[in-house]
Amino acid sequence: MLSIIIIIVLIAFNFYFSLAEIGLISVDKATLKIQADGGNNRAASTLRLVSDPDEFLSAVQVGITLVGILEGLYGGDMMAALLEPVFRSWHMGNYGAHLLALLIGVGSITYLTIIFGELIPKTLALLDPEKISFLITPSMIIFSKVAYPFIKLLTSSTKYILGLFHINTIQEQKLTDNDLRGMLVMAYKQGLIEKGEFMLHKNISAAYDLPAENIMTPASIVMVLKEDMAREETTETIKRSTHRTFPVMNSGGEIIGALMIKDFFLEPDKPLHALISPVSYLSLNQGIFDMFQLLRRESTIMGVVLNEYGEFEGIVTFHDIVSGLLGNLPGYNTKERFLEQQPDKSWLTNGITRLSFIRETLNMEWLRPYEEEDITVAGLLISKLKHIPQSGEKVTINQLTFEIKRMDRHRIEEVVIRQTSST
Repeated sequence: MLSIIIIIVLIAFNFYFSLAEIGLISVDKATLKIQADGGNNRAASTLRLVSDPDEFLSAVQVGITLVGILEGLYGGDMMAALLEPVFRSWHMGNYGAHLLALLIGVGSITYLTIIFGELIPKTLALLDPEKISFLITPSMIIFSKVAYPFIKLLTSSTKYILGLFHINTIQEQKLTDNDLRGMLVMAYKQGLIEKGEFMLHKNISAAYDLPAENIMTPASIVMVLKEDMAREETTETIKRSTHRTFPVMNSGGEIIGALMIKDFFLEPDKPLHALISPVSYLSLNQGIFDMFQLLRRESTIMGVVLNEYGEFEGIVTFHDIVSGLLGNLPGYNTKERFLEQQPDKSWLTNGITRLSFIRETLNMEWLRPYEEEDITVAGLLISKLKHIPQSGEKVTINQLTFEIKRMDRHRIEEVVIRQTSST
């Protein structure tokens, strides 16, 4: 009876060390860091333990090796001693009875050890490594201190041998974009950050690499003032627009500055060229953060986007940058954010409506990749049709149908958006 108890205890120890090994290896350090920073003491203890994998792996290996030695020394003989009398009673010879009892004993212990000492604990550890790690850490810390001399010997020997082959065991952990997004999702789910903070981080992460051409107001829909315009003509142009800042062009066709309408009306006696503010010049592929830094550094209110030939492609304001990072904001360019639901549940919009506004309003996140190539609804339809569109033409993308309702010569004026039923 004592022999069976000893074998069960040894297998239980094997279970423990296998559980510890896989649990501590599989646990997510990024998640532990978030929880530790949030005041979780168990996470902090586990993080300290797994921060030195050589040490805890050596501790686990010491435990598994000791258990294996004890099982080898006592397990087979104990089981053989229990089974040998049974086989002798079957009139087997002493040698045959001993050999058969030993084989069955070793085989039985090996089977039980593999099932209960290896496979089951490792499977459990993989199912919930965080919970297992929290349970294992206190006892593993104690065992590490008790077995410190052996652990130190194993760790030093391992590092020395790897050093002979110029293998560096100290590696800097590098976070990928996916790791960072995963940390944010985990922090939000665990209540460490509020929904608004989570959405802010998510939007900034998604929009950080947006180029100027994806957030700019295209030149085709920008009202440009001319430097030599009469005041009356300038006033009429401003009245026809929803913009608050206008690019100003000289007689050579170059954008030389920007006019804020408040300056224009507050200084009625000054000529237009005296009210012009400087602008920054941007490239089509300039990143959103670079644009923000440039406008702030140069103290300008507008960025003029030029292509590789120096031609005017569009404008970018701080409002565009903030909209790119946080989503569309109210107050400017209402024609670019026109979306009206019709009685038949379809939506009517302008060709110049930004895809980002459609995505946010209709909660269609799958549209985001299309924004990288096409800024507006019209741009998307033209890129799909690959010819000058005509009224009545349709484009269906992901069970969403865009129908061109009205054209203004070659320009898409109105588009109807309908949800297509899946068949």
